Amino acid sequence: MLATWTALKAAIDSSKVSVTDFIGAPTNTPGEERTFGGGNATKDGIPIVLGVDNSVFECQFYDIAQSTIAELKALSCEDLGVFFVDECSVIWGAADDPSTPTLYKPVDIFSLFVSDKNFGGYESADVNTMRFRMAPNWSDNLAPIIPTDFDKNDI
Repeated sequence: MLATWTALKAAIDSSKVSVTDFIGAPTNTPGEERTFGGGNATKDGIPIVLGVDNSVFECQFYDIAQSTIAELKALSCEDLGVFFVDECSVIWGAADDPSTPTLYKPVDIFSLFVSDKNFGGYESADVNTMRFRMAPNWSDNLAPIIPTDFDKNDI
């Protein structure tokens, strides 16, 4: 697995993996149902479920170099995916089969937004916000990738 990860980090094409600085205040807001009707518009006043909105992930970068922020902003027009890494160094990705995964890929993301610097002043850190969207049902095939031949220092 280390050889695969190292190759992805060194890639110069669209398969390249870029590791960001640590993030703070991560939040994930799952998509809500989209409905039509209710009241007299639909039978028995029962709304019709039309689908699901996108999920939104948001986080903060504290005291990060603005050259790094500029590099992140430059990715906003690219086709992107993310692997999530938790505090236990477990990597999370989309698996072909969450019960018995054999193939992992990043979770597709859309509408990447990275804010300008917000000065923290005397009592707070300077911060840049990053936000992106994930398609409905993005977590249906989410599975942990337990590295067996490398640790968080290799990420």
